[in-house]
Amino acid sequence: MTRLKSRQKTAEELRMSSSNLEWKFLATTAFLVATIAVPTLASLLSPEMEERPAIMVRSPEQKTREPASLPHLKGPKKEIVIEDSKKVLSNLLSSNMISYDLRCAGDKVTTYKVEGAYLQLKGKDCGRTSQMPKLSITNQSNGFTASVFQLNAKEYQTDLIQLIEGENQILIQSQFPSGRIEEQVLHVKANTI
Repeated sequence: MTRLKSRQKTAEELRMSSSNLEWKFLATTAFLVATIAVPTLASLLSPEMEERPAIMVRSPEQKTREPASLPHLKGPKKEIVIEDSKKVLSNLLSSNMISYDLRCAGDKVTTYKVEGAYLQLKGKDCGRTSQMPKLSITNQSNGFTASVFQLNAKEYQTDLIQLIEGENQILIQSQFPSGRIEEQVLHVKANTI
């Protein structure tokens, strides 16, 4: 009988302790909900505050907005007036296209003058071999290496080669299938527009 009483007593204690545990859990949950709910309700019910726009301060020497990533660029030295832009662009492109043939007979002009900050080379290979040499064209004045496009078995053309104002030395290296390398240097004087 004592065993039965002790079992009943233990069962009663367990029911009471679990009931006590449930109340503690409910009280803790209610406290957490109230802690979160009160500030949220307060912010929703309070009148909205007007947000002030940010004030931009501009330095006196800055007259207009500019992208921060652009360096301060100098403007043109003389005013440019374009009446027929297609005609002017066509003239600029033709005046900056230099025809330079490789391994052709006759005196070679190696000094050129161009308007603007770029130049494009186009030419042919007068050699007797059927294969044109591999070309590498570099502006030694600024380190720019041009992309060279082979138009056909005997003709080539470059992309636009960047120039610096004044004297530019354009190095043309021809590498033949045998491994032999020939070099020519063009002197190009560039005037900025």
